[in-house]
Amino acid sequence: MKINATFFRNKIISLNDSIFYPILLALFSFCIWLVPSPYNIIFGVLYCLFAFVPLIDKEGRNYLPLLLFLIPASSKEINVSSIPLLSFFIIGSILLSMVLKIIIYKMPLRRGDLSLPLLGTVIIFLISFIFNIISRNDSSSTIAVLYIVGFLLLILVYVFLSTILGQSNMMMFLSKCIIMLSYVIILELLVYLIRNNFASLENVALGWSQSNGISTILCFSIPFYAIIISNRKYWYYIFLLIPILFSIVILVVDSGILFLITLLIPLLLITYKSYGKIYPYISLFIVASFVISFAVLLVFNEVFTNQIFDVFRNISFTPNSNIRIHFDNYKMINLFTSNIVLGSSISSIYIGEDFIFANNTIVSTLVLGGIVGLVFYLIYELDLYIIWARKKADIKYIFLMFLLAVEVIGIIDNVIYNFMNMLFILTCNACYHNSSRPDDVPIHNEFFVRKNQITMERSKSDTFIEL
Repeated sequence: MKINATFFRNKIISLNDSIFYPILLALFSFCIWLVPSPYNIIFGVLYCLFAFVPLIDKEGRNYLPLLLFLIPASSKEINVSSIPLLSFFIIGSILLSMVLKIIIYKMPLRRGDLSLPLLGTVIIFLISFIFNIISRNDSSSTIAVLYIVGFLLLILVYVFLSTILGQSNMMMFLSKCIIMLSYVIILELLVYLIRNNFASLENVALGWSQSNGISTILCFSIPFYAIIISNRKYWYYIFLLIPILFSIVILVVDSGILFLITLLIPLLLITYKSYGKIYPYISLFIVASFVISFAVLLVFNEVFTNQIFDVFRNISFTPNSNIRIHFDNYKMINLFTSNIVLGSSISSIYIGEDFIFANNTIVSTLVLGGIVGLVFYLIYELDLYIIWARKKADIKYIFLMFLLAVEVIGIIDNVIYNFMNMLFILTCNACYHNSSRPDDVPIHNEFFVRKNQITMERSKSDTFIEL
């Protein structure tokens, strides 16, 4: 029995240390989405069990795929008022595993560099909600509280992750996990296309998200392909073309197109900077390919051309009847002006059975928390880039492209206040901040080693004199 227990433990350790752990999680995530309920509960239970595998040792990197593959693991619509039961159990298992990890290995709690400004922002949203709810009887008050609790839960996950993640270089591992995540999403899109006889992709609904949200996650994944390609992994360039194709050309939504016209070229140029003498030729090829492809799409793809104009219309602060998913900025500004200091609160944008945010992060912040909420949000943004600037890493400027992608897409879409997006953003930032970080309290042993050597020499000398 003792031998069997040792054998079982060694197998779990091997699984925890191998790339097959995130691969299996990706498979479970896809099967949870693909297999109809209640049969997908089999893969849900496996996912829950795998949440406890990282407890086998102190290394915490496997919580990265656990959190990331949670994003596409639901074929049912996820919102604050209705979380699928299976997703609820998976979330609970991951949180329980993280708490046990901290307790078992007696890890000192690290709050993370972004938790305080984020917490301040959410507290202002709560104060705004309480202030506005006192003045009117609002039936959506319970749902609004649930949204705020959900955001606090995301901050807690970020704190746990900052505590658990070790000091090793985890960015390559994170990048591989995100590449797997993007291909899980692409597989789901392919299945969706087959089920709908390759019909229009204008209103894709995979359950966990719709067209804009899907394209946003795929765009977020592109800088992490670049991290691996920058380490001279040439073949990953082929894998990169597929998410670009799906997020920009096939889905044809605002977030993908804005990423294409603002960040794709700078990202690729930064990626190949380490390629030495062939870098100028690669740069020329990238720019030429981009110009030719963009021109062909403009000429031959009418949907793409129309969407280019929609991007700029969506940025505007004038009345816009073309917005399908969000309130336009004009309507949201009117909500904000009802209470400039604290905003009109989260309850004012609860429509039907979900929250309908502005198609701009700043405008959404003004509505949820007014000028005070915007101040805390800007502190969060400033803190984000100060941490980035202080960090010494080879992939520093590639990661900057990811941060800028969040900002750029946030101009025309709800990024920060979407739970799926925020889970992705906080997970990546926690990994970047803690990867290859120095000791929390540097201890210099040279003095003590030298002191012991002197003591030993004196002891030997005294012994010799006595003899």
